[in-house]
Amino acid sequence: MNEEHSAYQCILDWTQTELKITAIAPKIPCLLSMLGSGYIIFSVLAHEQKLGSIYHRLMLGMSVCDLLASFVLFLGTWPIPSGTSTQGGPDQSHCYFANVGNVATCSAQGFGVQTFTVAVPIYNAMLCLYFLLFIRYNWNEERLRKVEPLMHGMALYPLAFAIACLQKEMFNPAASFCWISGYPLGCVESIGVDCLRGKETKMFRILGSGVPLVISF
Repeated sequence: MNEEHSAYQCILDWTQTELKITAIAPKIPCLLSMLGSGYIIFSVLAHEQKLGSIYHRLMLGMSVCDLLASFVLFLGTWPIPSGTSTQGGPDQSHCYFANVGNVATCSAQGFGVQTFTVAVPIYNAMLCLYFLLFIRYNWNEERLRKVEPLMHGMALYPLAFAIACLQKEMFNPAASFCWISGYPLGCVESIGVDCLRGKETKMFRILGSGVPLVISF
């Protein structure tokens, strides 16, 4: 193992207690979020009248994304590789708590986090746009249906960006789950430590989450 990489693999320098807290605590709000989103999904799908409403279809799209985002975040540290993320990389098994995954599971979680967590605020922005057009500018349902595909389509941007991140090997272990990160953790900020994966983390994070979030709000 490369000693230089080994020195930086646990850059957060957390105690075992802190590692356990960051791995377990987020599961509670994630579970509550899944229950809430699941109820909204059931409520919309169970009533045909609601499915005919643009507002409820936007709520359905946002709730589906929130349910999936909460699920991948609920997984927490489980998908993080228990060993190395690439040949010659540092063993990160003791840097996290309950990490039992591999590169594939980590990439899958990162893909889900990028796709669905960013889609939620985009859908929220589309709901705001819906109310603006409906209340302020008196658009009726027929006129709003013409722009509805665009509203749903905007939420596909994170998916397209996640595919690009997957091809660039940008999904790696972060603080408590896999997302856009350099490997070994901290290599982007540390001088003299080469990134074995995710070399363009800063740019991808700005384009992948920063830009759409700023535009949404």
